[in-house]
Amino acid sequence: MPKEYRLTTLTGLVVVLSLMAVGVFYFARGTEITVPLTVQFTPMPDGYLVFQDLPQIEVRMKGPAGLVGDLSNTSLVHKIDLTSTQPGRHFVELSPADIAAPQGAVVLEVHPASFAIFIDKRGDKRVPVVPDLVNAPAAGYETTALVPSPSAVRLLGPATLLEKISAVRTTPVDLSGMTEPTKKKVGLNVPDGLRVEPEGDRLVEIGIDIREKIVEQSISVPVQVTGSDHRFSVKPGQITLWVRGPENTVNKLASGAGIAVRVDLGGVTPGTYVRPALIEPPLNTTILKAEPMAFSVQVFD
Repeated sequence: MPKEYRLTTLTGLVVVLSLMAVGVFYFARGTEITVPLTVQFTPMPDGYLVFQDLPQIEVRMKGPAGLVGDLSNTSLVHKIDLTSTQPGRHFVELSPADIAAPQGAVVLEVHPASFAIFIDKRGDKRVPVVPDLVNAPAAGYETTALVPSPSAVRLLGPATLLEKISAVRTTPVDLSGMTEPTKKKVGLNVPDGLRVEPEGDRLVEIGIDIREKIVEQSISVPVQVTGSDHRFSVKPGQITLWVRGPENTVNKLASGAGIAVRVDLGGVTPGTYVRPALIEPPLNTTILKAEPMAFSVQVFD
């Protein structure tokens, strides 16, 4: 073999080995990054679904800086075939060899390396909407009616979970200080793993009927005398009234304000008389009973 040819061959071999050494060197010094991994289940058995939130899965990989730098804002995808999987609880294991890495990069670790999924029959159920009330209306007022619209919603999700659901509650409806009817839009507290169908029906309108609280109470009221300049005495000096009306009004009457009970002595001369009481209650109240109905009045010179 000519000497020049042997030299050329040897030189080419040295170049190849050098390039390989450089490649090994740079790979050994490659950049490591961690990127999210999206798991897709395909195809899903007909009439079934995966019921369980997946953990946040991350992949640690290594490769040339230029390559892995471009992957820092992306997510890898891993597909799992569930064609022959039976309903129930299953554990999924992931190893670096399972993950398809971009050419030139190597997957070093998957975290977590395993997780559980639950496969269940797909179901649907129509359940009533129950408003979740918090706090109270203003003093003397009460809630007399709550009307959600819609009054019921359709839930979709795992059949075993739907079996435990009898109603869906709203997010809190705050009644603080309310004194009149109103409407409020609130969300639905849909349990994890379920969704409302159609998707846009996660807001409901609650019609709230607020009215004054009606109470019945007995109160004692002093009897006043009108229509005479003579001295007089009245027996008994008080009347007991059984009143029905708004709580705030009745409480005001019980404190001695807002109602008048009088005996009219207009045109009488000194002497003893029996006179009925004239009761003037507020217009929004009703006198159910009064005792006594008549009073003994003595008029003096």
